[in-house]
Amino acid sequence: MKKLVPLLSICILLFTACNSDNDDIPIIVATEIYNFTGTVVDGSNAPIENATITLTTHEVTTDENGNFTLNNVTLETDYAYIKVAKDDYIGGLRMLTSLEENNTIKFSLLNDHLVTILGTGGDSEVNFPTGLKFKINGNIKKEDGSPFAGFMYPVIHHITPFNLAIETIIPGENSMSEDNYGFVYVKLEDATKNWLDIANGHSATLEFDIDDDLLPTAPETVKVYNFNKETGLWILYGTATKTKILDVWVYQTTIASFKNAWFKLEAE
Repeated sequence: MKKLVPLLSICILLFTACNSDNDDIPIIVATEIYNFTGTVVDGSNAPIENATITLTTHEVTTDENGNFTLNNVTLETDYAYIKVAKDDYIGGLRMLTSLEENNTIKFSLLNDHLVTILGTGGDSEVNFPTGLKFKINGNIKKEDGSPFAGFMYPVIHHITPFNLAIETIIPGENSMSEDNYGFVYVKLEDATKNWLDIANGHSATLEFDIDDDLLPTAPETVKVYNFNKETGLWILYGTATKTKILDVWVYQTTIASFKNAWFKLEAE
């Protein structure tokens, strides 16, 4: 019986060695080849020429009609994250998850222009005819975290649920929830376009008017999502509460940072 012990030990060692060798075998990642064609336009649906389109390591520019083509793109993922850049416009960011061999996409780019001038050190409020109210208490910091004093030049866009171009404007995945209550883009800058943000311990308030057609089914609270431009995903940020202010029903939420500028309201 004692003679069996060394033999058993040898077998265990051999089995372990075989498994160790298997660890060195490279993992083969499946790849697929796709084609993409698309168009880039502005808020008036006019074509944007010489916009830069980026997908992984591939890069092209749009022609005079705002069109672009990306052929024979090899992807090791089941999605494509396409980015569009053009001076004086907010970058387009789209995550395509339902890929086919040939894919078509359209981008509508928003102007990267200020809407008003706000001062620091006191309460400020901006009202938009589309039904958005932006409130900030004037406690602002620079990118290095130090306090900022002076004038802010915010870039703000409110996209209502009824905007006909909504699917070509908003970033992220190419599927639109029927239970969305609006999108907003907020970027704070100084006069020379240096990035600014809300100071630590302070916040801004956003109020989204609830359209009369949506009011009967509007829940008491909705989720607030923030778009991560690095990953191309919407991340749960907080909630917005249904509140009546004077004669208007709104969804009200507080935001502590506009580092990632896009936010959306969506029901469960």
